[in-house]
Amino acid sequence: MQGKGWSELSRLTVSQPKGGELDGKEKRRSYFDEPEASREFHSSFYKFLDALYKRSVGQYIPSQNLQSLKHGGEFSHPGAPQAFISGMREHRTEFSIKHQQIIDNDLSVIPKAIESVLDQMRKSFAQTMYSTISDSCELSGNVVDAKAEGSASAAFLKMLETIEFTADKDGNVSLPQIHMGPEAFETFTAQMKEMPPDMEARIEAIKAEKIKKAQEAEESRKARFLRYGDSE
Repeated sequence: MQGKGWSELSRLTVSQPKGGELDGKEKRRSYFDEPEASREFHSSFYKFLDALYKRSVGQYIPSQNLQSLKHGGEFSHPGAPQAFISGMREHRTEFSIKHQQIIDNDLSVIPKAIESVLDQMRKSFAQTMYSTISDSCELSGNVVDAKAEGSASAAFLKMLETIEFTADKDGNVSLPQIHMGPEAFETFTAQMKEMPPDMEARIEAIKAEKIKKAQEAEESRKARFLRYGDSE
């Protein structure tokens, strides 16, 4: 994994009708007698969806690393021109409600619509995240071949040697995460249990060393800011 961490710009954006208008250009018919109540419902509905979506994204990326924006072009990293830039990627989803369901006052369509949107957005986000990580690792050459290493424990050791840990402002270190499918996880867990003692000791030594380096790097970073340091 290239770099010391991941920061993902993520936001659920939806079209919110105002007075029957869509994006200020097209017109859509309204079947409701109370346009103001309809607008309030749409506003609350979209805010609720946005909150749930951010929560689901938080399963992959810590909330403190999430940022939101309404407008933007290409991303840039002037301080590190060699850094991998994935750019903006659009996620879309849609759902439909039958006219008869409205006539029948079928309120069950609301939670069904919410779950449908969230499910599609979760899948789209996961695909984008994993493909971006894969592209970045391929570009940097930071890829470990488990088959070439001979075992899951050897591959895990190699992985630890090639990445850096990070610490937050309080010195708490984030250990790397391993994401894999159920079958791969079972195989990985079984092989890790058979790991020889000397390799286990080596892994623990590397973890301790990288935790220390992460804490030292964070202290060095904070020292550059007067409010964090002791100097005047």
